[in-house]
Amino acid sequence: NALRRELFLACGSYCGSFRQGEERGLSLKLLEMGMIVRVAANHHIDHYPQPRVGDRSSIIFWSARNFYQFGWRYIPLPTLIPFLALTTVRQVKNGLMKRRPLQPLAAMCCSLMDAWHTRGQRSPVSAGSFRAFQELSKAGVLRLSEVRAILKKHGRALASC
Repeated sequence: NALRRELFLACGSYCGSFRQGEERGLSLKLLEMGMIVRVAANHHIDHYPQPRVGDRSSIIFWSARNFYQFGWRYIPLPTLIPFLALTTVRQVKNGLMKRRPLQPLAAMCCSLMDAWHTRGQRSPVSAGSFRAFQELSKAGVLRLSEVRAILKKHGRALASC
């Protein structure tokens, strides 16, 4: 991703407790500031995935932990409880499907301890920003006019740059 430095710093940069997927939280914080993430078209990007080495079962643990961390750090309280419940169901189902049922439960326990230790760092966005973020995340790539309509529906607007 490419981002102006002042925006990156203004929204708090990356959260250090995530192992991967920090972009999701960064996108949500940018949306709270009235900014959006845009897909660049017609540009070639080389992506070199890491070679698969060793036991990859920890991916289930880290994926689940990141969902819990995201919820704890950014989601407004009234929405947090249902989000955590749904996340637990999804992650346990994922663990069962991949024959690693204890990984999501271990992630949940680890996340509870992390939440306690980072309780002063919780910085939830507004309910409108989170609802808009959910809708935009499900919609995929949209025209700017469509994004504005979704933001307006949730009481949000784009900041003027």
